[in-house]
Amino acid sequence: MRNRDFIQQASKSSPFLSESKILSQIASMGKAVIISMNDLLYFQKYYLNIKELIERSKMSNFLWITINSDGSHIEKQLGNPKDINQATIINIVEEKLKTYKGHSFIVNDGIEFLYSYGKINEELDSCLEKNKKMQEKLKILYPVSELNKVFEHFKINCRYEREYYDECFSHDKVIKKEVREQELRNILMKYLKNCMRGEISVEFCTDYLNDEESVDIYLNDGNQRAIIEVKFSFEKKYYEGKTFYNIFKRIEDGINQLNKYAIHLAKDSRLVDFGYVYMFYIKDMTESQVEKKIKDKIEALEGSFSSELHSIFAGVKTNDMKVWYSQC
Repeated sequence: MRNRDFIQQASKSSPFLSESKILSQIASMGKAVIISMNDLLYFQKYYLNIKELIERSKMSNFLWITINSDGSHIEKQLGNPKDINQATIINIVEEKLKTYKGHSFIVNDGIEFLYSYGKINEELDSCLEKNKKMQEKLKILYPVSELNKVFEHFKINCRYEREYYDECFSHDKVIKKEVREQELRNILMKYLKNCMRGEISVEFCTDYLNDEESVDIYLNDGNQRAIIEVKFSFEKKYYEGKTFYNIFKRIEDGINQLNKYAIHLAKDSRLVDFGYVYMFYIKDMTESQVEKKIKDKIEALEGSFSSELHSIFAGVKTNDMKVWYSQC
């Protein structure tokens, strides 16, 4: 369903569904915002403009946007979302919106509710504390500190979900020639975007003096940051392409790249908490054999680690594509 159509579809059902859809759509953009408007139809009418405003807003700002009837808007900065807790949000809402004759959609770090004509809309089940606890309990979005757990969930999905297999394999466990590092990175990144809090971006520049030096994936949840260097290694009989890397040499390459990135980021005072190499592979070895050789490789390289890499290195994560969609 196109984004511009979802409000129209919802309005045919009930006001509750329509308002809930708006709230969900704003929350999915991952920013801390208040969107105010006199008429809910403004959201449908000016959706693309609202979406652009939210997308270009800074992660470090809690933004209040008021949409006018002609599509113009007013922006106000309300502070850093990292410093704004539930009580602060309530105070902001009471102070700014108590007399506002319209609707305000409030979203920040798992808190989502609608404030209409000076009152919280209870029909949307918008009790702040209940909603926040539910988000945490269900682990809808994970912080960077739980990235290891998300990696494990991703491997399970690759093993049991058909969509990953169909995207990468042509037939009988043979990988399409079009599948390379970029395609595999995008699959992983798409999964992380659905599971992780905060900012997730590709080709993150790690050196201000060299725009071409960039790590594959960067994550920042506002509290901690991680970088991921993605690699692949396929044996010839499992791959229709023409690039055949040695898995353990590629892992060494990835670690050396992380080492360089860590040094440059520290030089520019851009702190990173975790650094990973993520390896997609198919090899005629058991997973335990591969993991043992990786462990040996890391131990052999540790003496050459810079202090910067020592401080962030979180390990090598592997994904054996031979077991993808193992029912087939």
